[in-house]
Formats: sequence, C-alpha cells, structure tokens
Amino acid sequence: MEQDLSLLRGKASKEDFIHALEQEMRAVLTPDYWEVTLPNELNSASARNTAQLTYYAALCISDVLVLYSNMKVR
Repeated sequence: MEQDLSLLRGKASKEDFIHALEQEMRAVLTPDYWEVTLPNELNSASARNTAQLTYYAALCISDVLVLYSNMKVR
C-alpha cells in the first residue's frame, strides 16, 4: 500500500494525479486480468475472497434486484 501511495506523492495538479492513476490501472488491469485472473478469483469458494466481496458491494451500490425476485441486493 505504501508503494501505491508513493506513486501519488508530489503530484501537483489533478491532471498529474489522474495520469498516475490511469497509468497504474493500465499496468495492473490488463486484458489477462479481466479474462483469466478475475473469473478464476470469482470461482473461488474462499470466505475472504476480495473479488467476490467487491462484486457484492457493486451489486449493493447499483441497487439491483436479486435474480428471480423483487427484493434488492443489500
């Protein structure tokens, strides 16, 4: 985490900050991440699966309905 935060230190403008974030996202979130790594993480049965917890959080924020139900995901 300290390494990630160090990438943002000294950014003088919002454009520099955004550029640093986008550059890091391009380096980490490659097509292989979306096509191989993330699907494999979502298939895991681990209780502390961060990919799955992130997916559930996105469902809650998006205020979607539970599949085949009128109830919301919360």
